[in-house]
Amino acid sequence: MFSKRSYEIITSFPNFNHSGFNIEDYNKKFLASNVIIYDQTNKISYPEHWGPLSLKCAFNGDEFFKANHCEFAVNASRYLILNHGSHYSSYIDSDTKVESFSINFTPSMVLDMASSMLESDTYNLDNYGFHRKEMLFGEQLYILDNGISTFLTKFRNYIKDTKKNGEVIEYLYWLLLERLVENQKLLMDDVRNVPKIRLSTKMELYKRLTRAKDYMDSCYTRDISLEELARLSYMNNTYFLRQFRNYYQITPRQYLIRRRMESARQYLESDKTIPITELCTMVGYSDLSSFSKLFKQYYSFSPEQYRDLIHR
Repeated sequence: MFSKRSYEIITSFPNFNHSGFNIEDYNKKFLASNVIIYDQTNKISYPEHWGPLSLKCAFNGDEFFKANHCEFAVNASRYLILNHGSHYSSYIDSDTKVESFSINFTPSMVLDMASSMLESDTYNLDNYGFHRKEMLFGEQLYILDNGISTFLTKFRNYIKDTKKNGEVIEYLYWLLLERLVENQKLLMDDVRNVPKIRLSTKMELYKRLTRAKDYMDSCYTRDISLEELARLSYMNNTYFLRQFRNYYQITPRQYLIRRRMESARQYLESDKTIPITELCTMVGYSDLSSFSKLFKQYYSFSPEQYRDLIHR
């Protein structure tokens, strides 16, 4: 299908601290080729560095990214998109090995896809070779839905044998980016539905509220206050609380509780031996009674009952 392979696969974490490492030469890879980076480790940390448009996810644990004064945890349920030119740091700190998986896109590929999907046929036919509009994605966490999950599963399988699957990987790249652009179009439609505010303000409000939501999704085990979330969103407490509730139809406190309960449920489903007292601490609670009461409100069973029911 393609005369020249347009992607590169890196199967080991780059050693930024090595005396011979040249960051400028390393970054050139991402301008010339689409790059897939994947490796496994339980502990690694990278200082702030530049990156292209990329999709970040992880399997068998969490990888944390710091960007835009916020912290994001990616895993098998949530992925992060960072735009071309973003600067970020990252780390993994786990008792077991976490598989880091990053799919990076060249600027030219993104421009081509954005033009083909967002501009009219007349524009694409009349403006070949001319300046194309840059597309900015929402830099936030996204739920790993069935569509994106299927793509990532195929990537992880196909890159095990690039000689056999080279053309399939090329095609998958285009299909994945097409899906990401389509998702952004839907996101923009969602933002436009926020009433009584001009579009530029809607976009800014959405970005700030999403930053707080992503922080709760990523750092739900911490003691998070309303003041901290409002400060992260650059709003005063009352305005933040009102806007968060208006947009998500739930208060920040209720959202944080729901995120903790979801995590507790997932732990119980994946591990039939986990002590409930330990689980309580793992999802951010110090009082076992309060945790058990909240869990029962959400799932109609106590944590012990739910675990026994799942693992019969």
